[in-house]
Amino acid sequence: MKASVGRVVHYFTKIQDQHVNGAGDGPYAAIVTQVFPGSDFVNLKVFAPFVEPRCIGSVREKSVAGDDAVWWEWPAKV
Repeated sequence: MKASVGRVVHYFTKIQDQHVNGAGDGPYAAIVTQVFPGSDFVNLKVFAPFVEPRCIGSVREKSVAGDDAVWWEWPAKV
């Protein structure tokens, strides 16, 4: 499935300064705000508990992120 603006995804980060409220690497709720055509990158608005939403740029999906410190995934179907 391809990312598109407005889709809800899960954001993960290995960057300690971005860990919020004991959630560690994540997942954190996020909305895709921009998709770069011809690229694996998207921009996200990330929502973490008890902090203001923040914009995170140039994030790749887990399947292509490799060893990136940040990535996004589709939420599991429940």
